[in-house]
Amino acid sequence: MSRTPELSSFLQHATALDLAMVAGWVTSDEETDIWSGGPVSFPILLEECRLAIGWDHAANRTLIDRDHVAGFGQIIDKPDARKHLARIIVDPETRGRGLGRRLVQGLMHEARRCGARCMSLNVHPGNETAIRLYASLGFVPAENPEPGRTGRFLYMECPA
Repeated sequence: MSRTPELSSFLQHATALDLAMVAGWVTSDEETDIWSGGPVSFPILLEECRLAIGWDHAANRTLIDRDHVAGFGQIIDKPDARKHLARIIVDPETRGRGLGRRLVQGLMHEARRCGARCMSLNVHPGNETAIRLYASLGFVPAENPEPGRTGRFLYMECPA
């Protein structure tokens, strides 16, 4: 378990039940595409989703706040000690309380603890709130090192 700056919030390993709850936060084709990056279709079918997001090959984490699943994210190993933060989402009912910041800080802390030299993420270019958050945590737009992975999303990196 990785503590975040707020004592009432912490990261823990996500379970299939957590993923089912997170899937309920996504309510349209567009939201599903933005959250998943494209491989998941709406309505979300959990087993398909698990396969599409690489559940078994990622560190899946939930942010717990006041005994409630308040956020979700993944840490995915990439070449050259890069850790990719993916599928970051906060419960729509708890947005605006700083939980996104706590979630990303927790994911970053865990990525560093696991040996990251660099962290990366993708964000929808229309998600200005998230872009500002990531920039405030040290992420900057960069060229995606994976061939063919440019396009609809803004790729950002941050040194660990």
